[in-house]
Amino acid sequence: MEEEQKSKKCFQCNYFRAYYTKSSRNYKRTKNGFCIKRQCIVQNSETCEKWNIKVKHGYATLSIHRALKGILNEISEIRQIFGEEREEENL
Repeated sequence: MEEEQKSKKCFQCNYFRAYYTKSSRNYKRTKNGFCIKRQCIVQNSETCEKWNIKVKHGYATLSIHRALKGILNEISEIRQIFGEEREEENL
């Protein structure tokens, strides 16, 4: 149980929002952040019982693109069928 809890650090939690500091050219992530669930400032290495896995948006976006491509192909096929039926009616 303790090993499992050690792997569930705040920086990997969906409820953790990291704080950033501004440098001369960009922003740098600090070791602190805000926990939305506990409503307090926490360090990114802390753990708690309210931990929830962070969803990777890149995978979700890729899945959405694949699904939309499939739907677009189906719509194109339906459009082709309607076009062929319309041509047959005009003959």
